Amino acid sequence: MITRRFAPVFLVVSLVLATSIAAAAPATRDTRRDGIEAVSWSVDKTAHTITVEVHIAFFTADTSETSVATVLDRIDFIKAAIMHFWNDAPFKCYQLKVKLFTRLVQKQSQVGANEVPVKLDDAIYSIGDTMTIQRDNVVLRRSFVVPRNMPGNYLSESPADVLVPETGTAGMASEWALLDIGLTYGHEFGHLIGLDDNYTEHIWKPKPGAKDDLMGSGTTVDPTTMTRLIRRAGINDKDLPCPLTWDLTDGQLVTPFDKVTLAIHAWTCDYDPPSNAPGVSAVMKFEGVVTTTGAHSDPITGSASGGGTEPISATYPLGDPNLRVTFSTGLILSQPVEYQREGLHSTRTASLVTTDGAVDILDRSDFTNGAKECK
Repeated sequence: MITRRFAPVFLVVSLVLATSIAAAAPATRDTRRDGIEAVSWSVDKTAHTITVEVHIAFFTADTSETSVATVLDRIDFIKAAIMHFWNDAPFKCYQLKVKLFTRLVQKQSQVGANEVPVKLDDAIYSIGDTMTIQRDNVVLRRSFVVPRNMPGNYLSESPADVLVPETGTAGMASEWALLDIGLTYGHEFGHLIGLDDNYTEHIWKPKPGAKDDLMGSGTTVDPTTMTRLIRRAGINDKDLPCPLTWDLTDGQLVTPFDKVTLAIHAWTCDYDPPSNAPGVSAVMKFEGVVTTTGAHSDPITGSASGGGTEPISATYPLGDPNLRVTFSTGLILSQPVEYQREGLHSTRTASLVTTDGAVDILDRSDFTNGAKECK
């Protein structure tokens, strides 16, 4: 199976001819450390970083007449595109760091056993050629990564289902268009580090359950895709605890005769990352306290005030549009939320749900990494 990516070629031009790759390629001496894998992972718990190190050897066709300088410029563009989409991508309270090592060689036989061979194709194909496809009156150019293995379930988070790119000289090289957009290179790099396509080829729709993100036809990396990436890499996120604090500091509920203020301070010392893998349930479990103060003022019935503090707990299934907590009185606080790339965010003000309906509170929750209550 070949995992492919399509992107429009918006420049169908011949490059200025100069010294050919075959005639004047740079030296191919391998200066890398012995024994390093083409794709390797490491974790720094102190810095809260997960690093992926990738080694790629680029080359062009034997018949290519594109100048060395032009190819090197495109390699710089490819590297910048990969870093733009993947470096600093968040996973819980960690950040992904990309260490990218590239070489330009004359041909695949010079690719190291611990490098991914990528042929940069500068050929121009006519409409209808097997290397192109036409969609919505736009000619799309194929770029693809050749996997060494047969990928399993595209939503699986098991290391057994990680996509492993072909390396060295033995197998077929991956192939990327020399003239392409950065989005394509970011997508193809996602394959190199272990991900499948999130879209169905020729249908151009997300696969069932998959997010239409960078591994589909989108422009960002969805949090569920990051979870799949990290777990496929064999990293146990249970070993990477990420405390999270939930604060609602000045929630006010005002009626003609009442004014109630409530504050929530809760925390979780770790939580499940978002997931769309079959059979996986991702949750956050908060513990904390709610403090309420209230005043009633009625010219007929008189005035009164009161308040208090009580412990609370809430289990939030990731993906639910509302984070809810039930108070001892039976009232329910509902905070609309969404798990975005950087973590949990409130999407609008909270509300207090009673038997008579919901009343908006004039505040929304804040969620911050870290919690002093956690060791």
